[in-house]
Amino acid sequence: MEQVQARHNRLQQEIAGLNEQIRETTSAMDVARAAEADVKNLVVVSEAELTERKAQSARLEEEILRLRNDPRQTQISLDADSNNSQASSASG
Repeated sequence: MEQVQARHNRLQQEIAGLNEQIRETTSAMDVARAAEADVKNLVVVSEAELTERKAQSARLEEEILRLRNDPRQTQISLDADSNNSQASSASG
C-alpha cells in the first residue's frame, strides 16, 4: 500500500510540474503573439510609408522631366572652374 501511495504522490508531483510547464508555455506564447502583432503592424506602417515615398518620388521625377523639357529653361553652367578656364583662355 505504501508503494501505491508513493507512486501516487510522484505522479501528482509530475502532474503539477507539467501543469506549471503548460502555464509557462502559454505565457510565453502570449508574449510571442503580442510581439508578432507588433511586428505585423510595423510592417504595415513601413509598407504604407514606402508606398508614399515611391509616389512622392514619382511626382518629383515628373516635375524634373517637366522642368527639363520646359523651353524657357536655359543651360547655365554652375561649374566655377570651367567658367574661369573659359575666361582665362579667351583673354590669354
